[in-house]
Amino acid sequence: MESVKKIILFLGDADFHRGVLLGVGDFTANHREWAVQKYIPFRTEEDLRVWLTEAHDAQGIIAHVNSREQAAVFRGFAGRVVNISSRDKAFGLPTVTADNFEMGRLAAIHLLGRGFRHFAWVGRAFFFSYERLRGFRETLREHGLDCTDLSEVSTIRPQFLQPLIQKLPKPVGIFTEDDEAALQISSACNSGGWRVPDEVAVLGCNNDEPICLLGYPQRSSVDIAARNIGFEAASLLDKLMLGDREPECPILIKPGGVTVRGSTDVHAVGDPQLGKALRYIRENLALEIGVPDLVQAAGISRRVLERRCRERLGHTPLEEIRRARIRRAKELLLQTDLPMSIVAERAGFQSAERMATLFRRETGTTPSRFRQQK
Repeated sequence: MESVKKIILFLGDADFHRGVLLGVGDFTANHREWAVQKYIPFRTEEDLRVWLTEAHDAQGIIAHVNSREQAAVFRGFAGRVVNISSRDKAFGLPTVTADNFEMGRLAAIHLLGRGFRHFAWVGRAFFFSYERLRGFRETLREHGLDCTDLSEVSTIRPQFLQPLIQKLPKPVGIFTEDDEAALQISSACNSGGWRVPDEVAVLGCNNDEPICLLGYPQRSSVDIAARNIGFEAASLLDKLMLGDREPECPILIKPGGVTVRGSTDVHAVGDPQLGKALRYIRENLALEIGVPDLVQAAGISRRVLERRCRERLGHTPLEEIRRARIRRAKELLLQTDLPMSIVAERAGFQSAERMATLFRRETGTTPSRFRQQK
């Protein structure tokens, strides 16, 4: 019988850390010799010093290391500690963390796909933040575009953001280093009178759901794949405890994609009348709507609406309604466990059967199979 391995987790209490815990749990489900004896949320060096007395006989530690001072302490547990933070690249600890460059790249692809041609960034002077900006900016430059760097605003109040947002060309897509910054930007837009997402689309990072769901509209975010980070961190720790060499470079975990919510649920068309029609679709998707409703909302003739829609979107207004319903169904399938009948109702389909028919025609798969991607 294998000896029991005492494991201690030095993490935090954010949504990210709860995801990491789930991933560690996935690993321990098949490793009965693992005995996770402590989960210690700590915030300060004093907390760390107090709790490290509990770790002196631990065979393994998984920790979110926030500073070089903390890293120096954890290096005393060489061969039995794994870091999950990417706050700094110079910690010198075996690390499993997010692929922050790829998170920035996905953010750029998402906003480019929504039709934006003006962009801004909000972040701080941390390694992970720099990497997210680098991925964002390099991907934009591949398309002949760039972003305005508003990094200095990340620690100030929304009212001080407004003059800076005012200067940005509209419509603009703003990518932020995390979801708290995205909330700050949204608050500044709401109090400053800029419509989100029509004039300012806001995309956060980490997909910290409790923060993303605060306020209206709820904010889209790049999913950090915390559960995968937890699983791979546990896997690496297990190898280290068995005597494997420490990896020379951090193990980077790909993000889980963009979780789309209201703050980027738009197509930036640069046409106020067409924008009104698209906003009407977005806000009334669960109702029975048709082209006459869009004509009234836009305040232009049907012929002009049809022409502008084809020019800007490449398809008819009726097709845009159908595509919007498919997009909403995808979001509900991935983000909720609602029954198919409720998903169909909220996405504006007459029935679950009708949704399934159109969904398969559009995506090549059924709603049930699509949901299994969660």
